[in-house]
Amino acid sequence: QINMEQNGTQKAAMWIDNTTSLFAHYAIAGWGMHFYTGATERMRITDDGKVGIGTTPAYTLEVKKSVDNDWISRIYNSGTTDASGLLVRSDTAASQATAVLGVYSDGAYRMMVRGNGAVGIGTSAPDSNSKLTITDGATPYSIANTLMQVKRNATNSNDDSSRAAISLCNNSNGFTLAYGGTTDRFRI
Repeated sequence: QINMEQNGTQKAAMWIDNTTSLFAHYAIAGWGMHFYTGATERMRITDDGKVGIGTTPAYTLEVKKSVDNDWISRIYNSGTTDASGLLVRSDTAASQATAVLGVYSDGAYRMMVRGNGAVGIGTSAPDSNSKLTITDGATPYSIANTLMQVKRNATNSNDDSSRAAISLCNNSNGFTLAYGGTTDRFRI
């Protein structure tokens, strides 16, 4: 075991645990851990258990680095039999619209999956009545029992508040096309 002290007081220790075959590093409460290669800090574990790679973490796990023309990270399962990829789990109640997974780019959410199963593409607030809401930034309509909603925030010379939507529903409005509001223009 290697003990690390400051002014005669132990602050950290490192050892090999032969019973578990683990290399252990310990820091006293209030002290985090920093990992370097050369003179550059690469990873940090804060005293409250947050892990940051390339950054001081504000979240449980935070990775930050400027990478151009390539991915910053990859999760790769090279298995060949029922090989799953990535599981994002939140134990929020299904009745809640809590954000479970978001894709954020250029100052806006581009996709959002909510705890109630609603998915939004082009919006961070998918309509709670729809399972899938696709917009170009337009506020979704609230149409009950809608399976999918596609909404366009368009303008033209006749009407600067024009909206176009396609809704697939599981109630009496099986398929709806709307323009300029929720008023049906075509219904099957």
